[in-house]
Amino acid sequence: MAVVTSDRGRRRASATQASFLYRPEVRQAIYQAVLVVLLVALFYMLVHNTAANLRKQNIASGFDFIDRTAGFDVSQTLIAFNSSMTYGRAFLVGLLNTLVVAALGIVAATILGFVIGKMMEEYLRRAMLLSRGDPLIFFQRPISAILLIVAIGALVIVLIPTVSKTREEAFHE
Repeated sequence: MAVVTSDRGRRRASATQASFLYRPEVRQAIYQAVLVVLLVALFYMLVHNTAANLRKQNIASGFDFIDRTAGFDVSQTLIAFNSSMTYGRAFLVGLLNTLVVAALGIVAATILGFVIGKMMEEYLRRAMLLSRGDPLIFFQRPISAILLIVAIGALVIVLIPTVSKTREEAFHE
């Protein structure tokens, strides 16, 4: 009496398992899980490496400096500040100044948007209609070329001192 066994059950199980991995939802979940694990590992390595290097160079980290005297002045302040006040107060002054500048920038951008937005939209639409949708029309006219050169020149003039200062500091050390 012979016993006959079949591999059909095993083949179906492995086929079901393979088809499970071929489903896009499953692959996406696996890729996302792997990515999260890699990002957490990278973050851990960065924090651990930073802490080890700070310990090695005897550099204290933390917020113990907040109560120390700042020793510098801030030119524009909403609240009183002088050089004998603390770093915490300097941080508060800087935060308030940043909020004021951000609020003024938002208001100015909103006003400009309301004032010239409709006009600029109309001119853009007209230019795109004349050029049949080709955006290169903005670079073919002499005035566009001049404005582009002026903008690039202004950008270069602003960036050159920063780059040269950074190079001097790099080579000085």
